[in-house]
Amino acid sequence: MKARNSSRLTRLFVPVDPANPCRQWQIMAKLASVAEQGDWRCERIGEATIGSQGTLRYRAILPSGDELIGWIDATRKFPLRVQTQDGSVVSAENIRDQPQASQLFELPSGLRKFDPQALIQRIKQSDVWVEGH
Repeated sequence: MKARNSSRLTRLFVPVDPANPCRQWQIMAKLASVAEQGDWRCERIGEATIGSQGTLRYRAILPSGDELIGWIDATRKFPLRVQTQDGSVVSAENIRDQPQASQLFELPSGLRKFDPQALIQRIKQSDVWVEGH
């Protein structure tokens, strides 16, 4: 399934530029159709260690004024922890850098990627679709 309507987790736990994580976070919010008008801003607010990994701490300020804090692993170019304005914290732990089997990323036979736009088009062509006012 595409990124539209994805969870906050899938919009924030994506590869980022350690010098400007807001750029990718904003792109992901737009892909998920939840972006507000205006640009996200990131301010580097320090460094911290998570587990044994050094991170860069950023405050991301959204156009609405909401904020989140992200701890970015500069080596992996990936957030290890994100704290939202309501205090919720999501973190990646026990990370191991090792190759993954390619079959882990293949769809099992008989399955296909879900395309919500194709479903909407099929519904529009059916007799149950009522055009909006």
